[in-house]
Amino acid sequence: MPYKIKSLDGGGIITSFSGRMTDEIYIKAIKERWFSPEAILNCHFFISDLTDVDQFELTPTGIQKSANINIEASKINKNILAVGVLPTDLEFGLGRMWQAYANQTNWNTYTSRSLDEAMQWICNNL
Repeated sequence: MPYKIKSLDGGGIITSFSGRMTDEIYIKAIKERWFSPEAILNCHFFISDLTDVDQFELTPTGIQKSANINIEASKINKNILAVGVLPTDLEFGLGRMWQAYANQTNWNTYTSRSLDEAMQWICNNL
């Protein structure tokens, strides 16, 4: 599978992607992360980690669709920290685009280049 979703201590969720990243894979992972209203309510932070992606084919359309799903989730829980681990310039740029599209969530969002940086930011903001 091109992604794994894991629960973390403190009400966190990390989705780790690997291999090929497409719109379809990304949207499927987001829908799986928010499988129920309870999953959204119990979430304090989530991380989308693209460190192990080696074929990046996510498009602006996929970014916008994912933002729309998260906007709907934010109607259930407005108090989530959202972090993208985006090591390449292309990924980082599209992460910033996601932040603009997802602005309506009112979530506290951050883009980072490493998982260590992401975890530090979460610790500082929880």
